[in-house]
Amino acid sequence: MREYVDDTEDYINIILDEKQNQLLQIGVVMSTATMLLNIGIVIGGILGMNISIPLFRDGVPMQFNMTTFGVCAGIIVSFAVAVLSIKRKGLLG
Repeated sequence: MREYVDDTEDYINIILDEKQNQLLQIGVVMSTATMLLNIGIVIGGILGMNISIPLFRDGVPMQFNMTTFGVCAGIIVSFAVAVLSIKRKGLLG
């Protein structure tokens, strides 16, 4: 009977370890996404400051919109590259 209890405990510990590893993997992905999102926010904040220059007198210029979309695309591409790199190193399953 003791062997069955030990086997059950080992099985439960294996399942718990697997769930813990999955949570750690989600944490790595979320941290990467948060870092890249913060970089985009900083770039958008710097470029979107309300500075009185001739460029901003006619409303929101097309250059700002194009730059913002470019930053968003860069973030998405950087996230994809980061996740693929993490998977290649074996940190994600």
